[in-house]
Amino acid sequence: MTFQLIYFAAERDEALEERLSALGETETRSGETRKAFLLALSEALSHSPVVLAAGGFPALSEALSRGLGLPLTAVDWSALGMENGPDVQLPKGALPLLLEREICGFILESGPQAILALDRNAAAPLFDAYLAPYLQARAGEDAPAEEAAPADEETVPAPDLPPAVSQEPAAPVVPDESMTPNRPAYDVFAGMENAEVHFGREQEKPKKKRRKVWIPILCVALVLALIAGAGWYLLLRDGGSDGYYGHLMTEVYGSVGEGEPDEAFVSRYLTRFGALYQINPDVVGTVSVKSLDLALPFVSAAGKDESYYRWRRFDGTLSFYGTPYILAPYSESDPNPNLVIRGGRLFDPLNDLIDKGIGDAAIKTDSILYGEDGWEILSIMALDDAALDAYDDTFAALTAEQRQARAKAALRASLVRVDVTEADLDNVGLATNFLTLLAPCRSDSGKTLVVFARRAADADFEESLPNEQEEPTGSDETESSSEAVSGNEQE
Repeated sequence: MTFQLIYFAAERDEALEERLSALGETETRSGETRKAFLLALSEALSHSPVVLAAGGFPALSEALSRGLGLPLTAVDWSALGMENGPDVQLPKGALPLLLEREICGFILESGPQAILALDRNAAAPLFDAYLAPYLQARAGEDAPAEEAAPADEETVPAPDLPPAVSQEPAAPVVPDESMTPNRPAYDVFAGMENAEVHFGREQEKPKKKRRKVWIPILCVALVLALIAGAGWYLLLRDGGSDGYYGHLMTEVYGSVGEGEPDEAFVSRYLTRFGALYQINPDVVGTVSVKSLDLALPFVSAAGKDESYYRWRRFDGTLSFYGTPYILAPYSESDPNPNLVIRGGRLFDPLNDLIDKGIGDAAIKTDSILYGEDGWEILSIMALDDAALDAYDDTFAALTAEQRQARAKAALRASLVRVDVTEADLDNVGLATNFLTLLAPCRSDSGKTLVVFARRAADADFEESLPNEQEEPTGSDETESSSEAVSGNEQE
């Protein structure tokens, strides 16, 4: 039997690996960040029914809870035959593993698959006390039954042979079908192969001195027809942007577009992001706007040309509608306080908010690193390039007063009425996270539509703080950013 062992921000445990090697083959993986660990776990689950995860116990428990969509619950010590114990939370449905009245690991089972989470400092004792018999039993269940010899056949004794001088090594064991990696249940892009378009040109000059005018005209007409055909194909392929991304989100994400994911959507966190990661490893999350039927994945273009995803769809093929993308790096070590997503033509439905109003336009994001977040719209603006620079990726360099001034300036420049007032923004600080969605402005082709929002969880926290009565005075940068947006509002 093959076991998968994953280390989460931890060094390798030779004692644990030596014990596992006695029971079967072991493949090791590692992930220093939560994203790398969850992706390694997704890959390991497709190769083996039994996966062991070792690392710091609290961080390991939280990562598995977030990745598998299982809420953290308190341990029921009475069910374990004990009156009380330490305050420890495990993912729902986990079987705790105890060593000297302390929980040092747990087991999660779902059908034929099992995840064994171990505290790195107690992995070897846990293996001896619990996991060795557990894994031996699992290996026995997966082993094929031996065929009994027919009753009517007599066993012929083997003839005496001289002792062999040397013995050849045994042939390697071929794994059975249950040990082969699972294949995807469907192909998201089945029947969506890209046709190759070749643009021809004349290679040889006409031998006759008298040139025929209709030949170059015909060649130009053919080239133009090929270009027009290729453009029409790229524009309407797979039903256009709605058909392509609608198919992608329906197959991989279920009902995320309506802002109310079903049970399967929550419970298969690794499966859904794993499927998108196999198509494009640059994926970092999804964004959806209720009431606009807008639900799209977005990717990171860090390290690529700025216009790379402007003309490519999610699988990397050329397209007129592109893919929503961010330019700044996306990592836990360098969190971005203003997530700027450039959606291009795909974010065109955001223009409807100018006529419809905010209403129930709830913005939600779901990312590999931070999970699900809701966003409260502060402003919807139409800005030129000069004013747009105030809402780029420079928020990390601003002070709390500058962020507060920028949020209030955006509120004054809003084209629609929102439920937020300037008094609600008195406690905006460095802990506030913002979201900026960019799209071409439908009413003014020379400007960009900006939907500016803050994270709902931050807004709830800010309302619990005492409001400051005096308007904070920022630096020259604060006043200039406020004047830039106010000047755009007067236009």
